[in-house]
Amino acid sequence: MRRVGACDRVFGFLGRAVALSLLLILVTAPALAGSASVAEPQAVEGMTSIVLSPPRLVYADTELWQTHLLIQANGPSRLRYTNCFQGLFEVKLGGSGEPTLATVPNFSRNLCAPGDAGLAPMDADGDLSVVTLAEFLDADTGDVAAFVIPPLRWAMPAFRLRADAIQSDATYKTSIALFNDGTTDAPVTLRLFDAHGAPAGTESTNVPANGFVLYELAGELPLGRLELEAGYAGFGFASDSPVYGFAVVTWRTGGSPRVVELTPIIPAPSGGD
Repeated sequence: MRRVGACDRVFGFLGRAVALSLLLILVTAPALAGSASVAEPQAVEGMTSIVLSPPRLVYADTELWQTHLLIQANGPSRLRYTNCFQGLFEVKLGGSGEPTLATVPNFSRNLCAPGDAGLAPMDADGDLSVVTLAEFLDADTGDVAAFVIPPLRWAMPAFRLRADAIQSDATYKTSIALFNDGTTDAPVTLRLFDAHGAPAGTESTNVPANGFVLYELAGELPLGRLELEAGYAGFGFASDSPVYGFAVVTWRTGGSPRVVELTPIIPAPSGGD
C-alpha cells in the first residue's frame, strides 16, 4: 500500500467530499438548531442540568489526524464558530430552501487552539446537522481511515456516562477519547460490565485541564458496556471541570473504527409504581 502524503490527503479529501457528505443522511446525530434546541433529560434529584450548550464538535490537527466539518442544511441555516483570524466565522447555507450539503476542510487550523485536539463550541440557527469527519493516517501502512464523530452533548460530572456494545479482547480494542473543557485536572473512573450486566473490572485515568486523553481499555471484555463517572473509585473526589468524550472500537490489526457515543445514565426516580 502506498504511503499517503500530506498533499495527497488534502486533494483526496476534496475529491471525496461530496460522497462523504452523504454520510450525514445516514448519521443519526441530533441536529444542531441553536443551543435552545438541545434536549435536556428529565430532571432527577441529585443531578444538575445539562452543561453542554451549545454542543461541541471534536477537532484534531496533527501529522496523523485531520478533521473536517460535514454540514447538511434542510433550509436557510447559519453555523458560527470563533476563528482566530476572522473573529466570528459564519457559514450560511440553504438560502434556496433546498437541502444543501457542505464541507469545511481542516476547520481546526483556523481555530488556532493551543492543543492538537480539543472541542470547538458551535452555535447554529435553522434546520441543520453538523458532524466531524475524522481522518486518521496509519503511519505503518499509509492507509487512511475516515469515520464520523457526532456532536458531544453530555459531560461529567453533571452526568454519569455509558457506552454500549464495546469490545476489548484479542481481536478488538476500545479506546475512550476524553476532553476536559475546564481549568482543573479531572479524574475519571471507568467501570466495565459484561454482556449479562455483571461487573468486569474498574479502571481509571486523569484528563488534564484544557486537555485530551485517548485511553485504551486494559481489561478484557469480549462484549459489554462501559460506565464512566467523575472521580477515582473509592475516593469520591471529582473536579468541577466538564469532561466530554466518545468511544472508538477497532480491530487490533487493520479494519475500520466504530464510534460509540457516550450517553447519560438517567437513574430511575425513587418511589412510583
